[in-house]
Amino acid sequence: MKNLKKLLTLILALLISLPLLWSCNNDPGDENNGDDDDKTPCTEHIDEDNNSRCDKCDQSLINPDNDTEPDEIMLIKDGKANFNFVIKNGSSDLVVKAVEKLAETLDSLDVEVEIVEENDGEASECEVLIGAPENRGDDYKYDMYSLGIKGYAIEIIDQKVLILGGSDDSLIEAIEIFEEDILGISRKTKELTTVKVKKSQGIKEIQDDYRISAVKINGNDIKGYTIAADSKNEFTYPVALEVQKLFYQYAGYRLEIVPLSDADKSIVINTIENTGEGNGYSLTVSDSCITFETEFPDKIAKEVTDFFTKNVSIAEGEVNFTSKHNQTKNMRDIYYSEFGAKGDGENDDFMAIRACHEYANKWGHKVFADKNKTYYIGNATDGLYIPVKTDVDWQNCDFIFDDTKIDIDDRGSNGVLLRGVPIFSILSDYDYENVTDLFSWVTKDNPLKQGETPNIGWAPGYTALVSIQTNDRKVFIRYGPNADAGDYPHEILLVDAEGNIDPSTPLSWDYYSISSASIKRADDAPITVGNAKVLTRTSRPANNAYNAFTRNISVTRSNVTVTNLDHTLTDDYIYRTPYAGFIYASNCTNVEFSNILLQAHDRKYENGVISGTYEIGGYAANDVRYYNCRIKNFFFDGDPLNASASGTIPKPGKPNNGGCMGTNYMRNMWFEDCYLTSFDAHKGLGNVTLKNSTFEHINFIGYGDIYMENITVYVDQGSTAVVLRGDYGSSWKGNLTMKGLTLKYSDDLAETANQNKVSPYIGIVKLNYYPDFNFGYQTSLPTNILLEDINIYKYSYIFNPKDGTITETEIKLAKKDYFPIHLFYALNRYGNQDISKPGANFGGDNPYLPPENIVINNCDNVVLYIPNTAQFNNTTVTVDGKVVENWRPLYGAPLN
Repeated sequence: MKNLKKLLTLILALLISLPLLWSCNNDPGDENNGDDDDKTPCTEHIDEDNNSRCDKCDQSLINPDNDTEPDEIMLIKDGKANFNFVIKNGSSDLVVKAVEKLAETLDSLDVEVEIVEENDGEASECEVLIGAPENRGDDYKYDMYSLGIKGYAIEIIDQKVLILGGSDDSLIEAIEIFEEDILGISRKTKELTTVKVKKSQGIKEIQDDYRISAVKINGNDIKGYTIAADSKNEFTYPVALEVQKLFYQYAGYRLEIVPLSDADKSIVINTIENTGEGNGYSLTVSDSCITFETEFPDKIAKEVTDFFTKNVSIAEGEVNFTSKHNQTKNMRDIYYSEFGAKGDGENDDFMAIRACHEYANKWGHKVFADKNKTYYIGNATDGLYIPVKTDVDWQNCDFIFDDTKIDIDDRGSNGVLLRGVPIFSILSDYDYENVTDLFSWVTKDNPLKQGETPNIGWAPGYTALVSIQTNDRKVFIRYGPNADAGDYPHEILLVDAEGNIDPSTPLSWDYYSISSASIKRADDAPITVGNAKVLTRTSRPANNAYNAFTRNISVTRSNVTVTNLDHTLTDDYIYRTPYAGFIYASNCTNVEFSNILLQAHDRKYENGVISGTYEIGGYAANDVRYYNCRIKNFFFDGDPLNASASGTIPKPGKPNNGGCMGTNYMRNMWFEDCYLTSFDAHKGLGNVTLKNSTFEHINFIGYGDIYMENITVYVDQGSTAVVLRGDYGSSWKGNLTMKGLTLKYSDDLAETANQNKVSPYIGIVKLNYYPDFNFGYQTSLPTNILLEDINIYKYSYIFNPKDGTITETEIKLAKKDYFPIHLFYALNRYGNQDISKPGANFGGDNPYLPPENIVINNCDNVVLYIPNTAQFNNTTVTVDGKVVENWRPLYGAPLN
């Protein structure tokens, strides 16, 4: 085709030249050399109008000795080039290489030609312009796109040769034609001495063979329309260029690309904010625009190019875009299978799932597991975790966390202990930043004081968690078999943009210096993760050392909901590694766990000590709420559904007290509609609410408000509704409210106690008190205590081994049958004195701060005792609205 075009071009040039040659040959005496004008050759040129051309013969006076006719340009004379190649700024590498190749060919024929860009130096008289430079004057400007993508042209204007193409390919083709047909270079060429080019040798090839005759929007031709896109957007602007090329190639329309602000009669390609709602992609055809919008920049290229490929590149005749082309498409959802996850329960899917979430995090996609799949995660994690920053719906699929092949010392290639890395880590969009220097104002003379300092002294500009610590002393010094030297005082504070400390997270310590401080912005966008069944095959280490596993679901992001999970344990041996918690929250605020089924762990013994192992864990998190979280094996060891087969049966007399919960330094915890074997918040709890829930036992240590409403606690002899942990000083600095407390004794326990003529102690608050030990702080009993609607029931149950269910019955006892209830149980069991006697020194070297007020309402059905010691002398006791004046001498006798 290319050679045929060249042949046709030569024939056309000859046909154009014949009349001129005929005219010249048949009139040899014509002084005008065949020209019809009045200008005659002259020996002396005149240029009165100063246009550098002779007024008489029109010959150029710039180089009067160029031996050319008026319509000729001398390109090469005596083997030397009279021209430069001038390349238009912004030309592609392919075009530049084509010019360089031609220059090399000329050099091989001993003709040196300089290549310059249009802005380099001053213009020469004779130039070969590659493209249409902007700075050579209006006479040399050319709309190359009018040629069409396959069109090209060679034009001779004055002393310039313009080589033009409607595309890079056609421009390169024109350069080759110039080389062969104008310069006359072929494989046989040995030398070039003289090359002239006539204006008549100019050629033009315009493409007019488009399959598409017209493109319209609602009947309006799009000639003159634009493409609107942000030139700085790395995703949409390349798409705009592709659309521009596509219309030009298949329909001959060259649409200008303009900014989004200039969109008017345009094809608009735009990305918008990811709101987390809708499908994430839309195409809308209006009277004046075709608008593509998406919340996911990674998807826009495929959608737009696919649409125009389907409707333009394979179309014929007239194309008319109307509202029938409108569409929305779900770009929000991606699936594990798209990234290679098998979901067969055998192949390790960890890396595929991780890749899916990494991609989702980058673009904001919602992640889905594939229905009816089982995803196996073994020891191929290599010390990594699956990062989660977007919504996740596991669609009730199954996961297997197989820890059986992971020993306590196994490490990944990154050196990290495999047992210490979560499987799913729900991450914040923000990291902690060191801000220690911003607390340099805190000194002994200018401290951060409890109840006195409302602001951190500087403004973050956003809601954040601020973590502070001082190294000037130790607190929470632990007593007993698991004793330790304690921690430096530290806590998290929720602050607003101005640095005001939220009233829900007041300072719990006084700080006279800040040794370290960091800030973490609270995430604005909420995410929800859930809907799965998880089976953990627990580790069985070679020894029973305390090395906790955290292969779990960890939350370190604020504003998160984790919901609808069912966790089951297998191979839960007596001697096994403890777990820090299947669901775990740390360094975050506003987190909700809802509808979670859990299985309490069997607790192993190490040197005779029960080791902590948990399903619910947490550290330094604020506003963490638990709704409808339930322990499946409340009355069992092991899995209740396998109770009959495994030989495990309900424990007689009380529920299973296996490992359920363990947290530290949590603030503002909330449990509602829960059914758990334990609530155990270790050191540093600040504020807790328990509502409409059942527990086997409840442990606290900390400060703030304890609020309990409609709570059931299963108790036996010597147990209590609430234990203030003795290993941390049995201290609560704050208030205790109990509205609607039901204590349940087992039927077996009651009968055993009666048979042995034992009066079992039962308590509202239990104190394991060590009066001569320094815990690092002033120990305290709750300042204000409110008790309302306290009742006791005797219960019994029937176990159904077929389905592992319990049928429970309860009987509300008559008052005479009740076990006596002590407000503070075990006061006289620790220390060196019998502090049950009036006037005893309750407290030793580290005395408690006693309650200021005890208020008891509607507790007529129970026998309630309040301790009578010297330290309670100033405590006011109010029963049903009346102050009891003479209660102090009545220790050991009921108040009512």
